[in-house]
Amino acid sequence: MRPLKLIITGFGTYCQRTEINLEQLGTQGLYLITGDTGSGKTTIFDAISYALYGSVNGQNRTIAMIRSTFATPDIPTEVELTFEYRGKTYVVKRNPEYERRSRRGDSVTKQIAEATLSMPDGTVVTGQGKVTNAINELLGIDANQFSQIVMIAQGDFQKLLMEDTGKRQDIFRKIFKTDYYQILQQKLSEQEKNLERECTDIGKALSIFVNGILCDPTSTLNIELEKAKSNALGITDEIELIQKIIAEDQTAHKKLTDIITDLEKQCNTLRDTLSKNEETEKLRADYKQKSADFEEIQKTIVEVKQAFENEKGRAKERTDKEAELAVLNEELKKYEELDTIAKDVKDIENQKKGLKEQIDTLKADCEECDKQTSSLSEKLKELADAEEKFYKADAAQKEADKRKNDFDELEKSAADCEHLLKEFNALQEAYISTQKSYEEFDVNYKHLRKVYMDEQAGIIAQELKDGVPCPVCGSLDHPKPATKSEGAPTKEQLDQAEKEDKELNLAVSSANTKCAESKTLYENTLKVVKENYAKLAKDESAEDLSLLKQKIAEQKDKALNLLKECNKNLEEENKRVEKKNKINEELPELQERLKQKTEELQKKNEELSALDARLQEKEKQAKEQRSKLKFENIDAARDAVSALQNQIDKLKQDFDEAENKYNDEQTKFTALESQVKQLEAQLKGTEEINVAELKEKLDDLDKERNNITDQKTAVDSRLTTNNTALENIKQRSQELSVIQNQYSYVSALSKTANGGLSGGKEKIKLETYIQMTYFDRIIAHANKRLMIMSDMQYELVRKKEAADLRSQTGLELDVIDHYNGGQRSVKSLSGGESFQASLALALGLSDEVRLSAGGIKIDSMFIDEGFGTLDSETLQKAFKALSGITEGNRLVGIISHVDLLKEKIDKQIVVKKARTGGSTVKVIV
Repeated sequence: MRPLKLIITGFGTYCQRTEINLEQLGTQGLYLITGDTGSGKTTIFDAISYALYGSVNGQNRTIAMIRSTFATPDIPTEVELTFEYRGKTYVVKRNPEYERRSRRGDSVTKQIAEATLSMPDGTVVTGQGKVTNAINELLGIDANQFSQIVMIAQGDFQKLLMEDTGKRQDIFRKIFKTDYYQILQQKLSEQEKNLERECTDIGKALSIFVNGILCDPTSTLNIELEKAKSNALGITDEIELIQKIIAEDQTAHKKLTDIITDLEKQCNTLRDTLSKNEETEKLRADYKQKSADFEEIQKTIVEVKQAFENEKGRAKERTDKEAELAVLNEELKKYEELDTIAKDVKDIENQKKGLKEQIDTLKADCEECDKQTSSLSEKLKELADAEEKFYKADAAQKEADKRKNDFDELEKSAADCEHLLKEFNALQEAYISTQKSYEEFDVNYKHLRKVYMDEQAGIIAQELKDGVPCPVCGSLDHPKPATKSEGAPTKEQLDQAEKEDKELNLAVSSANTKCAESKTLYENTLKVVKENYAKLAKDESAEDLSLLKQKIAEQKDKALNLLKECNKNLEEENKRVEKKNKINEELPELQERLKQKTEELQKKNEELSALDARLQEKEKQAKEQRSKLKFENIDAARDAVSALQNQIDKLKQDFDEAENKYNDEQTKFTALESQVKQLEAQLKGTEEINVAELKEKLDDLDKERNNITDQKTAVDSRLTTNNTALENIKQRSQELSVIQNQYSYVSALSKTANGGLSGGKEKIKLETYIQMTYFDRIIAHANKRLMIMSDMQYELVRKKEAADLRSQTGLELDVIDHYNGGQRSVKSLSGGESFQASLALALGLSDEVRLSAGGIKIDSMFIDEGFGTLDSETLQKAFKALSGITEGNRLVGIISHVDLLKEKIDKQIVVKKARTGGSTVKVIV
């Protein structure tokens, strides 16, 4: 990667657009970036780094700090870099987020961060993150690696040279990304601790299981069990002891089970005897009751049989009454026919009555319809002009509404005008205040400038000598030289005062412009309001805004009152139109209704005549039928039928009850006779027993069985507990064996990876070992240059052994002195020697990072270090070594202000810092 052109604007010390043509420096060799302290030499590299990656080099600098403090609000902050990579040209442009003046110039707005990357094929990548990712992919290195390969920064040399293993580990971890090995070390250490904790936990669990073992208090095995609970036995012995305890309880369990079985058999025999005796006693009581019932029913059956025979003798009486009932039922049909005729007569009379009512109603309806028709016709004549008056009222309402809206808008415009007047007054006051401040400050500034110029003349006057020309006027005589004044300002104070004077002058100009714009806007708005009012109110007498607002309000009230009156009139005329429309709809309907009612009345009169004829016919039929019947009416006939039917039903009921009662008693007699005989057979051969004696014996057997059962329950509980504990102990002991083997293996790995091996071995961590490989290669690269700079005297070597085997080792650094053949710590080198070693090591690190990043092609690099601390000879050697790294078309920029380097390096970038702020750049080739 070779930078071709860099454009910096509003960035760091570069407040103006600054273009640096780096292509003028060529493609190979050294060039010098020189200038005063703080002029912005390192900022050039920061700009390149920011353009590529959106970040700057250095721990104390952030993106928020890169905007130039000298840049005016209208100057943007951005960097554009054109660079070549593998024969193709790319352009990257980037700006941070910062506050800038708005496009209208009257406020401050936030400029968002943006980035673009123009590719050789014409495509453009946009967006901060996307551009950074594209650069990473193109160059093959990230921002951190770029700063380590391309920029050897101030202060980093000595730090890298003097750090111990721990600090150097942190540096290499970040550069070579060896944190994966550190994570592996941590994982192994955590796994070792976890396995150790699992072993401890299982041991505690085994102790809990052993302590939970139960034993028969009378057993001799209790002594061994106490030893096991005090951890006096091994796992195997503990398992064997538990098995013995379980076997002893199993024997006791079988013995107690047999005893309980025998006792339960005896109890069951006694319960069977008592149960059978209870059944026998029930049979005896039942036999006694059944015998008494049998004697009683023998007496009852004679009585019910006689009653049944008496009912059989009334059979002829029932037959006669049934024949009489049949005759009455036959005549009942004729009464029903007469009843039907009577109903028809009544229905016809009801129909006549209803029809007469309908006829009366229809007559009244016809009269009412005729009356309403006449009334509506008269009203229709009165409403003949309703539509015409409605249209006139509607036009008047719309005109009044428009006038009211016009005055609403005019009132709003007057209010806006009043607001503009207030704004103008406020801006006018601000302008007067700013003008006053500027005039006061300008007087002070001019006085300050005069004092400063007098001071400069006094300084020159101190150097004047008679006969020597004055550097200002050339005179050889100096009769009255100027004197220095007390309390004169410095150049910086004068510059600051001048800056503030200009800013105040600019503020006065801005305030004046805003005031004039506000006044013009107010006057134009007021003119429009006056013209509109005069047009609406036909009144041009209002010149003052306050009077104009008052008259507008009065005219608005008048317009509102007129609108209300027009709305009321429109509503009334609308009601008249609606009323007329309603009459036009109702009148035809009413006329049609009158016609229908008249026709319906005629039809109803015809129906009434027909009903009169039918009524006369039905009355004649009823008279003829009534003369042929025995009873007055059908109800009397039905009463006679009902009375006769009740007599027949009573005779049948008495017979059925006598028969059923006789049959029931006969069934009971037969059943009781059978039951008595059966009970006699069951009780034959039975004898009474002593129940109390048998129950007492059963209670004794139950108590003995319960006692034995309690003993068996205790044994069962011990067996359950001990068997569970035994299984857990076997399982956990197997787990413990497996985990102990894992722990031994993982512990050895962890101690090896974390540098924790004992026995006089070096304490080198896995990550440190990997870093040692990188470190050895860095040292090899560094020694190529250190041997040149030190005239083959010094060679860096990695210390092979630590002074204290208890501490971490592997990345300590020694130096071999080939002049005396000794090896010693790099911390023993002198200042100049330390610089040589530091520079060589930093260049070696840059080479290794570049190679580790996949052989990326970086054709430019920067070195920013304090060459000013070196003597002439050492500087010559350093220059010789630096010249060597430019081989192979590499361009190296050295950031320094040492005079010797200015003399030896022709190609230069000269950075100058202006007194008024900001920096400028000149390329010398």
